[in-house]
Amino acid sequence: MTNKPKAQGTWWETFIVDWANQHPRLKAAWRLPEGGGKDGGDVAIETIDGDVYVIEAKWRDGFQIHRGLNKHLSKMEKADYPFVPAGAALMWKRSVRKPGNEKRSPDGLPDVVVIPRDEWLDLITR
Repeated sequence: MTNKPKAQGTWWETFIVDWANQHPRLKAAWRLPEGGGKDGGDVAIETIDGDVYVIEAKWRDGFQIHRGLNKHLSKMEKADYPFVPAGAALMWKRSVRKPGNEKRSPDGLPDVVVIPRDEWLDLITR
């Protein structure tokens, strides 16, 4: 049996894939295999135009977004993909234990997507 953080990460990756596969402007989404030193992310999402974006999925309470995105971008440079990535993003889910709740629940927004500034500029100027 896997440990709790691993199970949460797998659930979060699967949720992202299922969520993206329901969107009509996306062609496909799938989990990427763990690749050790060649691991360049957790999920790939392909648009109907054929662009593939690589997502790093994180479900943590405390997380340094800037460091996490920088690490993801560095890992992408070393990864061996069967496609050319069009961009990168980090999807972060944060949950906290609230008084009176047995389970952890979202703290504010249930999740956020973080992309590099230049990619954001490209998106809004298309």
